[in-house]
Amino acid sequence: MRWSAIRTEEGKLRVSAHNAGTEHAKISSFRVESDANPSEPLGAIDKFFYVLPGQERSWEFAVDDKAARTGLAVAWRTEHGMAEHL
Repeated sequence: MRWSAIRTEEGKLRVSAHNAGTEHAKISSFRVESDANPSEPLGAIDKFFYVLPGQERSWEFAVDDKAARTGLAVAWRTEHGMAEHL
């Protein structure tokens, strides 16, 4: 799973998950954290979803300018456990 984040023209943070593998990814939750304040997520999704092989899913979160300009990390949970991408 490859994660990316960009700032939209509307000022939101768009987080995308891309599955470059050959099997579906079943994700039960994920959260986006800022280096500036990792204890408070910038965004989170707490429901099951799939990302099929070769596909991408995206979500948008309203964030303040300062938080969006720091380093970001994504932590997610699958049926195989927790993973993190910095």
